[in-house]
Amino acid sequence: MIREVQLTNFMSYKNASIPLEPGLNLIVGPNGAGKSSILLGISVVLGQAYTERSRKRSDRCSSSCWPIIRLIVRSAIAVESANYRS
Repeated sequence: MIREVQLTNFMSYKNASIPLEPGLNLIVGPNGAGKSSILLGISVVLGQAYTERSRKRSDRCSSSCWPIIRLIVRSAIAVESANYRS
């Protein structure tokens, strides 16, 4: 599960951290606020190189710097130490 999306020099975001909670998360705001940019950032990290909104790297970068997109994930593996004996 994705816990947080971090965007640096990506589309309209200079530096942003968007925390996500377990369950349903809504991304709301006025037109041009960057809602689609958050979803595009997630898509790029997961391997989508082309979208109708952003056809090349220069469209995704807010400056001459390379964009940085990070997804912070929560591990799906739970380890209970009480189940293991040394």
